[in-house]
Parts: sequence; structure tokens; C-alpha cells
Amino acid sequence: AAGWAERAERLPAVDGLPRRAGFIHLAQVHGTLRRDPAAAAAHAERAARSFARAGDRLDAAQSHVYAAVAYRSMGLPAAADREIAAARRGFAACDASPWWLEKMTGVPVLSPAEPAPSGLLLTPRELSVLELLAESLTSATIARRLGISAGTVQKHLTRLYRKLGTTDRLATVLRAREAGLLPND
Repeated sequence: AAGWAERAERLPAVDGLPRRAGFIHLAQVHGTLRRDPAAAAAHAERAARSFARAGDRLDAAQSHVYAAVAYRSMGLPAAADREIAAARRGFAACDASPWWLEKMTGVPVLSPAEPAPSGLLLTPRELSVLELLAESLTSATIARRLGISAGTVQKHLTRLYRKLGTTDRLATVLRAREAGLLPND
């Protein structure tokens, strides 16, 4: 909470007023989430509106994620789903990776109904790593087969996760199959 309050204080008084209000609301979200999720949800929604007024789509999307977390903790799935949808739209509008969504709510970055990104461009090396990943090989084995270090394999995996909107090996292989990057065995 203190970090959000400090960010609010650093903003210019006039130009940053809506953003300042947004950060103040986020500080209140952090201060109330565990003990009063209803208040946290209300503050998160206010933060999202403040950031939207300031034209800050990324912080608005992150605020919607906080609201979703609060609604989930209150057992209100419809409200949580509404906030998750708003967060997805916000992340998409600023072409940002919505990793917060999955990290904080457990909701996949791309919903099952959403196709894998179209026009996905993988490098030849990423495709090689992906094909070996589909064989359930370890990073060390992939590295030996390709003649690269295990650290380089990890870098390629990180890029694959980002490009495919996934967070683990299995989801990456499944998403790659959905996108036609790998054969459906």
C-alpha cells in the first residue's frame, strides 16, 4: 500500500490528478483486500475509472484485475468475470501481456474460446525448441540436441510463453497445436 501511495505523491498535482487518485485507490485496495474485500473491490473500480480518465489503460486494466480478485474472494463469480473481461480488453487495447490476470486470478491469459494469436511469427530456433518441447524433453536434453546452452533454451521458452500467451510447457505445446504450429498427434 505504501508503494502505491508514494507513486501518487510523486505525480504532478494538476496534470496527474486522475492518476494520483488511481494510485491512492490502489493503496486502499492493498490495505483492505484481506479484511474487507467489498471495500477493496470498490476502491479497485474507482482506481480503474481514475486511470481511464487519465488515459492510463494499463493501470486501469491492472485495477480491474484487483477488482476481480476481490470479487472472487467474496464468492461473486459474475462480478469477477465482468472485471476479468474489462481487464482483458484493457490489456489488448494497449497491446500488453496480461500476465497479471493469470498470476493473480488463475484465469488463463487467453480464454479457451480465444484463438491463439494470428500471424504468430516464431524464429526457426524457437520452432526447433517447440518441436523438442512437444517430445517432453528437458531443457538440458533440448540444449544438447540443438548444441546450445540450457540457459539459451530457457530464453527461447520464455519467448515462446510470451508469444503464445502461456506460462508452462504443457500449455505451450497445446496452444502451439491449436495454432497449427505443431501437428496434432
